[in-house]
Amino acid sequence: MLLKTEEYLGKSKNNIEWHIFLNQTEHDVLNKKLKNVYPYEIILEEAGSLDTITYAQHGSKIRWQRNRAGYVPVLNRVKQVKFQNQPTGLLIDVTFTNEQNLKGLIPLAK
Repeated sequence: MLLKTEEYLGKSKNNIEWHIFLNQTEHDVLNKKLKNVYPYEIILEEAGSLDTITYAQHGSKIRWQRNRAGYVPVLNRVKQVKFQNQPTGLLIDVTFTNEQNLKGLIPLAK
C-alpha cells in the first residue's frame, strides 16, 4: 500500500507542476514572438526589444531564462522533452523520470 501511495503522490506532484509549467509557458508564448523551436528548446522574443526568453532542458529540469543569463527551474524530474511547432500550435511532450508521459498543445495566434 505504501508503494502505491508514494507512486500516486509522485505522479500527482508532477501533474500539479506540469499544469503550472503549461500555464506559464502558454502566457509567454501568447505574449511573445516564437523565434525558434528545437526538440529540446524554444526561444521567444519580446516585442519591441532584443530580449529573449528560453525554455530548455538541462539535466532533469526544464529551465526558463531571460537573455541566457541566470535561470529559473520550471519543471523537475524530466527525463526528456520534445518541443514541436505544428500547424495547430506548439506541442510539448514530456517524459518524466518515473516514465509518466504528459503532452500539452499551446495554440499559436495567427
